Amino acid sequence: LASLPVNLAGCARLVCLLGPTYLDRLWTLLELLTFTRMGADHSALVVLPIGRGVPAAGAEDTAGLEADQGGCGAKAEVIEKVKDFALRDATCFDHAERDHLLEVIASGCGSHL
Repeated sequence: LASLPVNLAGCARLVCLLGPTYLDRLWTLLELLTFTRMGADHSALVVLPIGRGVPAAGAEDTAGLEADQGGCGAKAEVIEKVKDFALRDATCFDHAERDHLLEVIASGCGSHL
């Protein structure tokens, strides 16, 4: 957690592979928050919607994710997730870690949560 700003400070851009579970994971949300709170211009955030499909050739570690090539199915699912987003619904494997990360986010955002 302490090294996250250091790692992100060296980035000219942050690429967000926004799939169906991206907004459910508290760590990915903390990365987005940190990147923007460090003063990054919003144009430096590159959002690529991805959906479930057949992995690209030679990419067995993609767990069945592929870029949405203009199809509306996966993109529509991601748009609905963004519309329905609520930070309180984000999860972590460890409940104590979730509570800690929510405290970190609250301290950085104050009443804007």
